Amino acid sequence: MRHFVGGGAQQIEVSLNKSQCNNNNNNNNNNNNNKVCTHLHYSIRKAFCIETSDKWYTHMPKPVCEEGDVAVLWNQAVHTDREVTANRPDIIIKNKKKRKHAH
Repeated sequence: MRHFVGGGAQQIEVSLNKSQCNNNNNNNNNNNNNKVCTHLHYSIRKAFCIETSDKWYTHMPKPVCEEGDVAVLWNQAVHTDREVTANRPDIIIKNKKKRKHAH
């Protein structure tokens, strides 16, 4: 499974192994999701030249990381005009200059 984040020169390709996601144990699923999201957060920071650790597995995501016109948010609630039960995406990328958001 592949996910593409961003566009143009800032596009990031992330490959996910389905065997990591297919597990009947909810705790393992949650743990695997956290590992995948941590790796994705690390890759996004590297792509936008935001300082990070040398290895993805030692990376500890911060709630907000900013560099120039880009902000990367980790596990932050999204405020909407109406009630949305799933309002906390794992990662949000904000481009302040273009005023576009990718989640």
